[in-house]
Amino acid sequence: MYDALNVLIAANVLKKNGKSVYCDEEINLPSDAKNRIYNKSEKNKLIIKIEEKKKIIDKKKKKLQKNMFKSLAIQSLIQRNKKKHIQEQSMKLYTSKDCGRDYH
Repeated sequence: MYDALNVLIAANVLKKNGKSVYCDEEINLPSDAKNRIYNKSEKNKLIIKIEEKKKIIDKKKKKLQKNMFKSLAIQSLIQRNKKKHIQEQSMKLYTSKDCGRDYH
């Protein structure tokens, strides 16, 4: 905590008088930065934009989860079909060998 205060004091953001630390009203910020900090309507607009972006992110997360589930289901189906195909090929090979033999 004290390191952060010392850095802010060194950067002339905070002033120190004895044991008291205070913020000087004349912070060396660009004038437009001061306006952005103190302009409530701008702040409210930014808050609304942030909320809108959060909603968009939530929608995209849900869509991504849905697509991931579909992808896993498709991969599972592909694996199942490969195994089934291999089993069918094995059965064809097995039954074709048995058909050619005579059991007398």
